Amino acid sequence: MIGYASKLLAVFAAIISLHSNAKPVFFTYTSEISNVYGLEGITSNEDTITVQVVADNGGSSLVSQTWSELDILSVRLVAGKYKASFEDSWFTSRYSDGIAFETDDMSDLVSVNWHGTWRSDTSTDNFGTGILLSNNVEVRASNGSSVLGSGPGFDTISAWSDPVLDYSVVPEPTSMFLVSLGLVSLCCFRRK
Repeated sequence: MIGYASKLLAVFAAIISLHSNAKPVFFTYTSEISNVYGLEGITSNEDTITVQVVADNGGSSLVSQTWSELDILSVRLVAGKYKASFEDSWFTSRYSDGIAFETDDMSDLVSVNWHGTWRSDTSTDNFGTGILLSNNVEVRASNGSSVLGSGPGFDTISAWSDPVLDYSVVPEPTSMFLVSLGLVSLCCFRRK
């Protein structure tokens, strides 16, 4: 009975430790600003729009991965001094089956179907809440003004830099404890 419990505990600890190795991924889009309406002095046509999407599909690799719209954790936008933050309400192309980003066996981005965000009360900017970010790189600020990017839409792979894993994520103490417990259980099992 003790041997069975040790095996079960070791398997459980291994499963938990695999999940704790998941790392968020950063996808970054960059474009030039072509038009500014009502945000003069905060941003201008000389500025760059940068959109960073943070997603976590539970994996710890960029090799042959997909991230669905449900894996997206947050979106941040910077255009000059204008900043916007989106915590939910993103959407993908209706033809994508919900897949927002996809990489190949070389970790290169091969598909982008993320198309922006819906207007949401959890989205905030310099002026308040309720911002919209559309696929043609148009930001509609909460004060009614807007910024329009001159670059291609979000579904254009060349406008995105290579995805980057977030290595700053450190396993929680409980995960480390479970890994240690699993290793001790395996050692005990091997001795019997």
